[in-house]
Amino acid sequence: FIAILCFAYILYQSVCSERIFKNKVVNKIILVLSENTYAFFLSQFFVWDIIHFLDKNTGFFTQNRNIKLFWVSFLLCCGITAVLHYFFEKPLKKLFRKALFRDEFSSKNLR
Repeated sequence: FIAILCFAYILYQSVCSERIFKNKVVNKIILVLSENTYAFFLSQFFVWDIIHFLDKNTGFFTQNRNIKLFWVSFLLCCGITAVLHYFFEKPLKKLFRKALFRDEFSSKNLR
């Protein structure tokens, strides 16, 4: 019963949010965030070793430990995400697209 109410609330919110997505700035933000989701997922693998190293070797995380660990790991994850996305994912995407389209056009010319 609770799941049905939650699902109805989600549907209601999606209908109400239709007006929000007509804004171009919101659309741009959603597009950038959706492009970075896989890089954000991958960057989490690198963050935990770095945070563990910082936790052991610095005294920064002594007070308010959980809050500081969360924010430092989140900001570090965002930084690694930017590096992965803009320096690896985008150039490789362009390279693969060029290779695929070049092969596609050359194979069409051979027929």
